[in-house]
Amino acid sequence: TVEPPAEDELAATFEHDPTNPVPTIGGRNLRMANGPKDQSFIEGREDVAVYTSGPIKNPVVMMGPIAADIWVLSPAEEMDVAVRLTDLYPDGRSMLIASGIHKARGTGKVQKVRVDLWSTAIALDTNHRIRVSVSGSMSGAFAVSQEPYVAFIATTPEFPSHLRLSVTEGLVAVPGPGLLPDPVEGAEIDEADAGEGDTTAGTDEDGAAIGPI
Repeated sequence: TVEPPAEDELAATFEHDPTNPVPTIGGRNLRMANGPKDQSFIEGREDVAVYTSGPIKNPVVMMGPIAADIWVLSPAEEMDVAVRLTDLYPDGRSMLIASGIHKARGTGKVQKVRVDLWSTAIALDTNHRIRVSVSGSMSGAFAVSQEPYVAFIATTPEFPSHLRLSVTEGLVAVPGPGLLPDPVEGAEIDEADAGEGDTTAGTDEDGAAIGPI
């Protein structure tokens, strides 16, 4: 949705088991299969959190940087937050657009983790859907944490996990109270102090459309 989270939205979870990590399928890789591969297998796993939009009513054009601000709570000393952005076709294929991963230090409280998904230039057709999945690993492309854990993803007005898209056509985010834009400048370190209130919706200073997941 392009609207801020509602008060009654429950936290989703993703889990990490080092003996059964979530694999990497496609993407920006040099030593393994790469490109815009179907992510349906990953999204069907019980240890992955998946968010899907409604059908797109007008073509959506993205051109520029992409990032995800994920507010997470986990008892792990360190955790990996892997995010995949996909184009969900009407026939069920979920084709990878961009992905990224960020290692965060455990804090014992809710913290914002900025995951850099690099950049893209793509047009999504009508009746397609935008999908985001969050997991604890991208095995094969990145080293796997050896600590098992469960992580909670917050989607509340205070902690609005959201995706930052450089949209030039087709989507306009609806800002909520107290949501302040800031520029997408690659991957930032995890922010341990959730009380800062540095949350975002609307558009950033470069014109990138921003909306919660």
